Amino acid sequence: MARPPKYTSDDEKPVSVTFRLPRQLYDQAQQHAKQRRATLTELVCEGLQMRLETPTDPRDILATQDITVMQELEQMIDARVHAILAAESNHAPVAAPQRTPTGKSKTVHYGNAPKGQLDPNTCPPYDEAKSHLGKLCPRRHEWGTTGQTLLRRSNHRCRTCENEGRKEKRAARTPK
Repeated sequence: MARPPKYTSDDEKPVSVTFRLPRQLYDQAQQHAKQRRATLTELVCEGLQMRLETPTDPRDILATQDITVMQELEQMIDARVHAILAAESNHAPVAAPQRTPTGKSKTVHYGNAPKGQLDPNTCPPYDEAKSHLGKLCPRRHEWGTTGQTLLRRSNHRCRTCENEGRKEKRAARTPK
């Protein structure tokens, strides 16, 4: 039996484009894509889309009678900045580790935070020096409601998976 077509029409089928980039720009794009956990294709498509949506001439913006063109530009910039910050909040921690009066790092974890201190709809804080958010692990351990897993910076592994693995090994070693 033949494999069904992936795209139902020619309009849905993506188009391949080949172009040349200076090596330095390519390296910067690769590094930026890696930091955002995105592909180079996604990065280029997003940049091209932003460029096409942004007017090149202020006269292209239709200003209402009571708002000047400059005010409308400021509103567009504010909206763009908020959209970018919202998109980046999925890849970055919401809060930094708290510091005690002695100067030592005190990280409040989601499971042991006092009631009312953390909003369950946000990303629980974590120590950025030791951990980062990444794609969901195979066991689907989600950090807060971020849709991502908290990974160790040293080995890029899920902390919860490591703890569960240790518990499973201990349980297997103990005689019954």
